[in-house]
Amino acid sequence: MVMAAPRCGILVVGVSAILCAAMGAHADGIAARARRVTRRLVANRTVCGEHPHLLGSTINRASLSHDPTPQAGTLSWQSAALPSGLATALKDVAITKTDTGVRVLAVGEGGVVLSANLSGGRVSPFAALLNVGFPSYYYGVAASGSRILVSGFTDSATGNYGFVRSSADGGATWTAERVVDPAVWLGGPIRCVGNGSRCIVPAVTGATMYTTDDGLNAESPTWKTVPCGDAWHSGPFVADGETVRVVGVQDCVSVDRGDSFTCGPSIDSVFDGGIVVDTASKVGLTGGGAISPALSGWVHRSTDGGKSWVAGRALTAPYPIRFVGVFGSMSVAAGGDYRSGVGGVYVSSDGGKSWTLSITTGAEMAACASDETGSKTILVCVGSSAAKESHIIYTAL
Repeated sequence: MVMAAPRCGILVVGVSAILCAAMGAHADGIAARARRVTRRLVANRTVCGEHPHLLGSTINRASLSHDPTPQAGTLSWQSAALPSGLATALKDVAITKTDTGVRVLAVGEGGVVLSANLSGGRVSPFAALLNVGFPSYYYGVAASGSRILVSGFTDSATGNYGFVRSSADGGATWTAERVVDPAVWLGGPIRCVGNGSRCIVPAVTGATMYTTDDGLNAESPTWKTVPCGDAWHSGPFVADGETVRVVGVQDCVSVDRGDSFTCGPSIDSVFDGGIVVDTASKVGLTGGGAISPALSGWVHRSTDGGKSWVAGRALTAPYPIRFVGVFGSMSVAAGGDYRSGVGGVYVSSDGGKSWTLSITTGAEMAACASDETGSKTILVCVGSSAAKESHIIYTAL
């Protein structure tokens, strides 16, 4: 596949073409793309250290070699049961309220969609709604009630393209994978604003894309491609009202729901790997990390809604931080590196000023979501390890 001019996406940096992969696809294919993009974009940047990871064996909670280890004095984490005989690297998670209760949805490589119920502070065993197999890679999921929207890409000898597919009945039936761009992978999370009227997803070495009609609620929404800087973007992004903000090699901001972007330097001196801004508390966080020349990770914080950033890194971690989030009074930074068997979740109760390692998972944690109804707020995080196992953990905040 010949790539279009770089706009807004997730891929690699560094002249050695080491992989940066929130995508988690075939390493050889990504490496080839990495070399081409690197020459054109950011030849002197450090590698961002993501995850070219293709899984192919049985998942069974009883056989996990990296059991999560909660740290003393922090949150009480539990592991959710996963289907036996299912192989995937989980990439995104969403929680939605339906007529029958609260559901947790997780998506991953191999065209996998998992579902579980959340009730009384506990997550039921997960079941597979979809398991279509490779070369489908599901990297984003958004949901509202019984409507589910999944984004991802196909990487094969017969096609390399970004697609979406949806369900209007809670996953009982699905549309076919619908091509959004015939030459660009949709390798980022998907988020919707305006009660689902506009859904936005960053692409891999391509543009940020959004729906021009009823997004999450439409059977076949129309998608528009928008230029967004001149290099890759990665990790969670801000989609709040009129504001859309994506980070990576550059920090790109839209004040018109993604119709146009203004871009500047990254917040970290190297690059960023995701951003969150909480409008209520004005807490802003960015994450990031590298796998070369050594594993490292970082978090920056803002106290004014992302208008400015406190000097220096608020957290220095021993592995890349791939997700940042603010859930009420609790800030969360999750990450890891599947190759090295390291990963975990950090938490902060003072707006990101100080951090505590809450759990060591031995897995590369990719994303988290929360249920904020009822007497408890439940946080659910997903990830995967080098032993070809996926992990879903949860806790009450």
